[in-house]
Amino acid sequence: LIGLIARVFIWSTRPKDLKWTLFPCPESPPEQISYIAREVMTFACLFKHNRKLWYGSFFFHISIAMTLLWFILFILGVNIHPLGVAAPALMIISCAYIILIRIGSREMQVVSSPVDIFNLLLFSGFALTALIALSQTDLPEMREYFLALITFRTAPHPSDCVFFYNIILAEIILIYLPFTKMTHFISKYFAFHKINWEHH
Repeated sequence: LIGLIARVFIWSTRPKDLKWTLFPCPESPPEQISYIAREVMTFACLFKHNRKLWYGSFFFHISIAMTLLWFILFILGVNIHPLGVAAPALMIISCAYIILIRIGSREMQVVSSPVDIFNLLLFSGFALTALIALSQTDLPEMREYFLALITFRTAPHPSDCVFFYNIILAEIILIYLPFTKMTHFISKYFAFHKINWEHH
């Protein structure tokens, strides 16, 4: 959280080096919010310019949303098991698809770097351990541990070692996130509003 806040602060205080406003562009706040919401929810630009990559990227982000939804419901005491299984399974499939696209396409090789593959493998490891943990970890024990983390209480760690690896990978992702381009879920605001559209 501190890393994300620091990065947003740096972005917000950094002067714009170059103006890229293209017309026509959404000018009123409702129009801009609508545009960003549509882009975030559908990846319209990626769909238009790189349809092959869009399939993997769109469903990868859907798997993240599914994971967050399952986690929130699980914490609230509602365990939708099919959702819990589908989310990491979809994440593994979409990550594998994106890796194949990045490695197999000559055009994508030019704009891909080893860190892109590493990020996808990191999420694949998280998803795989989550899938295994869901099948063999005691769920009430798992929920109690999550509740303890959120409320800053101590609780015995679930005995399943795969669940432990899953938690470690999740924590690595959260710590690593602010230092990567995966923070685009925040930077999109600066890219669109502060660079592409702001023309006062």
